[in-house]
Amino acid sequence: MLGAFVFFCVFASLTEKALLSLSFPPVLCAMLTGLLEMTNGIARVCSIVLPLKYKLILISFICSFAGFSVIMQVHTVREIDLFKYAAAKLVHGLLAAAVCAAICSVCLDGSALVFDRNDASLAVGRLISFGEIAFLSCFASALSLLITVFAVRKTRT
Repeated sequence: MLGAFVFFCVFASLTEKALLSLSFPPVLCAMLTGLLEMTNGIARVCSIVLPLKYKLILISFICSFAGFSVIMQVHTVREIDLFKYAAAKLVHGLLAAAVCAAICSVCLDGSALVFDRNDASLAVGRLISFGEIAFLSCFASALSLLITVFAVRKTRT
């Protein structure tokens, strides 16, 4: 399992450097890194200049999809159909991104973002802590997982 993680970390890093040298947009490079390996992809999304709303949506997708590294690790532990599992994870990621976008449009729409170093929070019409931002991403992922599970159960019966 560790071999898959190391392989995808190195492959994602080399791919990102190659794409950036070819002047690909940093957002696409961060997304590709997230598709290959989740933790480095999230770190890349956090490091690019992008509005908070879009960062949250991308991070929700990456967390829910989990990257091909995690998919391969799951495959080594359980004998599953890789194509079906990857397709289900893709649907899960897309649903999480859609749920997060809907929540963000209600909570963050049209508000100016200001970082206050004194209390480490963002002023977005009201104070939103980083814990609430993390909770939003987790909630979007969990809700989309429930939607995916119920959709799969309906197709099996």
